[in-house]
Amino acid sequence: MIRAAIFSSFLRHDLEAALSGGPVWTAACLFSNRPGPHVEAAKKKGVPAFLFEGPHDQFEEWALKSLKLSECRLAVCVGFNKLLSRKFIDAAPPVINAHPSLLPAFPGPDNEVYPAVLARGCKLTGVTFHFVDEGIDTGQIIHQSPVPVLERDGVESLRERVEAKLAEEFPKALAIVAQAL
Repeated sequence: MIRAAIFSSFLRHDLEAALSGGPVWTAACLFSNRPGPHVEAAKKKGVPAFLFEGPHDQFEEWALKSLKLSECRLAVCVGFNKLLSRKFIDAAPPVINAHPSLLPAFPGPDNEVYPAVLARGCKLTGVTFHFVDEGIDTGQIIHQSPVPVLERDGVESLRERVEAKLAEEFPKALAIVAQAL
């Protein structure tokens, strides 16, 4: 069973899937750089949640030490709002990110993705799970799944459906990664 650390800065629907684990992996802990309902969600699932509200470079140092102590072989970003440094990525176990678009289209913060998809008039968007590198949503793609954009969609209805797809696809994506570890 692969132990995964979840990195999160805010609550998203797919966090529940991440915290629930899967057939070949378990959520060992949640690391966050800010308080909020995502921390409480982890505690409710019985997943230890750790909060570090200092400078980002100190957060990374703390997280690396904590990853080793918790014997995690995988780090998973679910709504984590900070870029990880090359130093962190090189020292950490594999880091993957769950992103609410079909990359390479619409990289960047979640709250900017949905309005951009609608403004562009896209008929299809989706979800991407990818390895984290030093860029913004530029790492090697692991798994993608489409979500249709409906004529009646607004930002919130699209967000709901995309986040539901992220939750649905989460076990598949982590199983792919876990089999390679």
